[in-house]
Amino acid sequence: MNFLPIILLVLSSFWGLSQAQLSSQQFLLPTSEGTEAKSTIALTPIYTDSEIDSNYIIGPGDFFEILAGEKTVTVQVSIEGAVSLERVGIIYVNKMTLAAAKRAIIEKLSIRYNPEHVFVQLLQTKALTVSSTGSINSPGLHHLPAHSRLSSLIRISGGLTGNADEHNLKLIRQGDTINLNYYAVEYLGDVEQNIRLEQGDVLFVPFIDYENNIIKITMNSHKWNIPWHEGMTVLEALKQSGAIRSAHNIDMVTIISKNS
Repeated sequence: MNFLPIILLVLSSFWGLSQAQLSSQQFLLPTSEGTEAKSTIALTPIYTDSEIDSNYIIGPGDFFEILAGEKTVTVQVSIEGAVSLERVGIIYVNKMTLAAAKRAIIEKLSIRYNPEHVFVQLLQTKALTVSSTGSINSPGLHHLPAHSRLSSLIRISGGLTGNADEHNLKLIRQGDTINLNYYAVEYLGDVEQNIRLEQGDVLFVPFIDYENNIIKITMNSHKWNIPWHEGMTVLEALKQSGAIRSAHNIDMVTIISKNS
């Protein structure tokens, strides 16, 4: 029996299988730790697109998960604001909205891959670096997740001090000053005043002058001194002092004085 054709057939099959395996590994994209091919099992994102507004602004430190063909990789936006994809090139996404950045990446990948088989999602967002100063318990530099609000910065800063003017907070953003009323956030549930933070925001909490700007309230032998501001109502003063929560009846409420 001539075994040569059988041996050649086996070798040919083995070579073909090896080539198929090799070609299946040709889609290589760089990760933050170098060029690496990953399995087809999608990574579990820390945040999903449903939780992140499509108008979220992309910047250095954001991570994308990219599925093209049968390979899934993770890429980080560089300090220059770009992602680099092997065999595709560099894509600048800095200061783009999430929606625009995804379109740009898919468009670039579509040069080599069927766009129907390309999927891009924001895997992890960059941390916000913001700071607080003034009448706050733990002023300084703080790191917060993206989409954090004013209340989160105040909380991580240890809360306001007893002589904080919570009606006149100042948020400094890229040279502009935004006036905020944290009392409205804390006591009135004003979501608009509890704004989302942006990279580099600085919160300044003014000190209130208790000597010349207070209201003294007595109720059922209890006394409170609270900061006064223009337009303050009796009900607002009672809420701020905590008098309504602690008193059994409010038939006798006396505002003794302002500036005395």
